[in-house]
Amino acid sequence: MERLRKRKVWELRQEPVVVDPSAPLSKVASTLEERGVYEAFVELRDRVGVVSIRGILEAKNLDAKAESSILYVPRLSPEEPLYRAAHFMSHHRVRSLPIVEGRELVAAVTAKAIVERIAEANLPPIKPNDLMTPNPITISPHDVAARARSLMVTNSIDHLPVLSGKDVVGVVTSDRLVSIMLPRERIKRGAYGIEAKPLFEFPVKELMDDQPLRCDVESYASEIVKEMVSKSKTYALITLWGELQGIVTYRDVVSLLAEEVEAEIPAYIVGLPDNSIEAGMAKAKFLKMVNALSKSLPGIMEARSRIKASSASGDRRFYEVTVLIKARDRVYTHSETGWDLANIFDAIGNRLKRMASEKPKTKRGAREKRAFLPEAG
Repeated sequence: MERLRKRKVWELRQEPVVVDPSAPLSKVASTLEERGVYEAFVELRDRVGVVSIRGILEAKNLDAKAESSILYVPRLSPEEPLYRAAHFMSHHRVRSLPIVEGRELVAAVTAKAIVERIAEANLPPIKPNDLMTPNPITISPHDVAARARSLMVTNSIDHLPVLSGKDVVGVVTSDRLVSIMLPRERIKRGAYGIEAKPLFEFPVKELMDDQPLRCDVESYASEIVKEMVSKSKTYALITLWGELQGIVTYRDVVSLLAEEVEAEIPAYIVGLPDNSIEAGMAKAKFLKMVNALSKSLPGIMEARSRIKASSASGDRRFYEVTVLIKARDRVYTHSETGWDLANIFDAIGNRLKRMASEKPKTKRGAREKRAFLPEAG
């Protein structure tokens, strides 16, 4: 994994899909569908941005120009390491980034290409609990597509597991929703067997992926990623005795190439803010926490932190931070949310110290602790 993290993005380069900023979103959507990609690049006023499936899904009018849905993203030089691409993809919630030389867009690096390389790598024995998003938002097969669209737009997500009671029966993806926004004659030619009904006013069971990829909660990350690649899925549903526990997406897999922190043990962090002051503070807090824990908790093998920014208020962002500490015999993990990264990391550090000092006194206590802190594989 370490060699993969430091590979140059140029080694995974692909031809970029570029659209004109004045092109209507309907044409962009058709291009994305035909090329089988999630995003297209737009060059505008010496900047490079992306127009994504989710951006099109948010649009009220597909006659609007592509430039109305641009999300500007960082540009990478050909020499940038993959972990930098992984950081930017995770932070900006995109699946592709532009590679530029001077001011010229020359290639792209995609989450799909990174996931394919991760599938070929020797992954550490990571279990789904360390990777997945637990308790994902779900939908019923009888809910209309309009509700699926609303949930995706509101929560900035691209996958909705479909549950009938507690049974997983499918997954709705953002690209399938966008497909029904295309001109009606294309729907008649194609896809998913949707009848002529008002846009988004039909049950999601008519366009869901009814062969969802499911992986058991006891599977290893290496197995899950290989299944995603071999089945050409951008997600994997994690189940226990048939019931949904969480979801792993491209974004979660790419986060395995987190940015390394100079700690006394292997330590990685993903999702650092663009603000250099906040990013520097977060790295310093994490570094201090890891080094302190390595002294009070012998046998630590690895530490990881994932930062998610879920909403903004003015110039402030609301953060969810998860820290995972792998010791020889178990995994310690804790999450906190808040507006101040420094306070969040302090709270997590204090909690992990208490958790490390707790010793089960009874067999029942041991079972309870193992349920909260799953053993490392």
